[in-house]
Amino acid sequence: MFAAGLYWQRSDGSTEFTIITTAAPLEINEVHDRSPLILDDVSMGIWLSDDSSEDIHKNISHDFGHIIEHYQVTRSVNNPKNNNASLIEEFNEVPF
Repeated sequence: MFAAGLYWQRSDGSTEFTIITTAAPLEINEVHDRSPLILDDVSMGIWLSDDSSEDIHKNISHDFGHIIEHYQVTRSVNNPKNNNASLIEEFNEVPF
């Protein structure tokens, strides 16, 4: 999976970057109303082209919701001390 972003060298030699976001596709809007701009192969070529920013914005696909698989995960992902494979397993709440 590729996401649109920009980077530049700072005067101190370090690299700074940003991830480009867009309105979330309907498929994931219930999670959050913004999303990284996900690039398929065609959109990645457009993003990396020398086209003007206006042409890139006009021609790049913003319809990427169908290529994202998503499901609920445990709240343990919110703690940076947790780092194991169980964090990406689908979470199913016990119905009470």
